[in-house]
Amino acid sequence: LTKCAAVPSGATGARGATGATGAQGVQGVTGAIGATGATGATGAQGIQGVTGATGATGAQGIQGVTGATGTPGKQGVTGATGVTGATGAQGIQGVTGATGATGTQGIQGVTGATGVQGIQGVTGATGATGTQGIQGVTGATGATGVTGATGATGVTGATGVTGGTGVQGIQGVTGATGATGATGATGATGATGVTGATGTASTVAGPTGATGATGANGATAPLVIVKAIANAGNTTVTIAATGQDILGIDMSAGTNFTANLPVCAAAASAKILIVKIEKYNNALLPVLTILPNGTDKIDNAASQAFGNSGGARRMYCDGTGNWYAF
Repeated sequence: LTKCAAVPSGATGARGATGATGAQGVQGVTGAIGATGATGATGAQGIQGVTGATGATGAQGIQGVTGATGTPGKQGVTGATGVTGATGAQGIQGVTGATGATGTQGIQGVTGATGVQGIQGVTGATGATGTQGIQGVTGATGATGVTGATGATGVTGATGVTGGTGVQGIQGVTGATGATGATGATGATGATGVTGATGTASTVAGPTGATGATGANGATAPLVIVKAIANAGNTTVTIAATGQDILGIDMSAGTNFTANLPVCAAAASAKILIVKIEKYNNALLPVLTILPNGTDKIDNAASQAFGNSGGARRMYCDGTGNWYAF
């Protein structure tokens, strides 16, 4: 046999166009629905509620005359008894109310024709509803039926041609500028220059500086109260020019009393004094006299006198010898 030389392969042909998408595969058959689970057993009967008291019986209507008894009709055929369902567990019997006394049996009269219907007696009040019995336990839920088998998946169609590249998206917003870096350390202080020669002292006085702001007012001192008891051994008191602001006097003993004012000029302008009768004897009606010092006046008078339960005088001094009540 003659050995032939190997023939070189030709160039690969161009790739053919992608075939059209295949038809949608057939929908798989839906599996059968699983059987419904058995119904859970009925819960036990709740406890019977207490029977409410029986309402009062309405008044008996007027008894009609009993008519003759009609001929009894034929007995109808009794229908077949239905199947009796299973009896649930008996709940606990509620307490039965006491039975009312039975009335005496009347003599049985002859049964006549049915008389006219008597007037309907008043309906007695409905007895209170008994307490709701305890809710029976709910039976367990039956088991869920088996899920039917899933149908087979249809054949996947061929992949379609890839779409062209989308348009370029909008340029994103430029990020915020980063924080400024920390300031570098301050360079070392240069050497102090040589102090210049002192100039000749000026003989011209500089301008006077502005007056400083007035300081805040100091806190007001609390008023000072002094007490006095008027009696046979104590009939007068002198109020000090400073350090005493309110004089309270007990005049329950019925003794007249004099309150001597300080020198007005020593008390200073706008000094205020209060003289108050704290306790008083309404039977003896004692008198309280306010007496200025020396030639001082009170409301342009040499003195002021008053006497009453709860009486009081408020006065101020003008600093020149005059007291005024207000």
